[in-house]
Amino acid sequence: MTAVVETGPAQHGLTGHSHIGGRTAAKPDSHLHGAGSADLADHPVPSGREENWRFTPMRRLRGLEADAPFQGVIGEDNDTVVEAPAGVIVRRVIGDEAAALKGEAGQLPTDRPSARAWAASSTVLMIDVPAQLEVTEPVVITFLGTSASKATAGHVIVRVGRDATVRHTALTFGGDLVRVVGTVSYDGPGGDAELTGLYFADAGQHLEHRLFVDHEAPN
Repeated sequence: MTAVVETGPAQHGLTGHSHIGGRTAAKPDSHLHGAGSADLADHPVPSGREENWRFTPMRRLRGLEADAPFQGVIGEDNDTVVEAPAGVIVRRVIGDEAAALKGEAGQLPTDRPSARAWAASSTVLMIDVPAQLEVTEPVVITFLGTSASKATAGHVIVRVGRDATVRHTALTFGGDLVRVVGTVSYDGPGGDAELTGLYFADAGQHLEHRLFVDHEAPN
């Protein structure tokens, strides 16, 4: 799963530069975060030797990094539960509207598993925080899997605007292999994002939280 939090107005296409370890680098050249593209051909199959994959036990992906099929059905083999305060709009989008929403925030898949899930997800769960709304309670998104025998692809969009303050917390309560990549793009001034995470691992489990923050605008 790729968790995406945007600050600033929506932007399409690739972003220009990234702040990595105190230096500025072109995103397409970054070995930590690839160029965004929805085209699967732009994402080679990772070997596990790449810097951003070297800690991941690749065999546990069971071929999802290559061409293993997504057979699960949302609502049958997987479900998503959202608890949201009043005023926050949560809805499941299908068909042409879902296709149009993908990429609305300017975020595109940066690795092959994400690109495969992007292509395989036929619906979008949209969480829309309207302008001027102050949310004092958290929006809680819970992903529930009912079977480890089928892979299910999903797509979640969280939309916030300029001068927004976002606090994003990723909680992982175990799993054979969990890889969460939180991405923030500051593409407008005045944005504020705070990202925290917590995971509980049992013996033999691999839980991996990665962050990538892109500073594209001043202030």
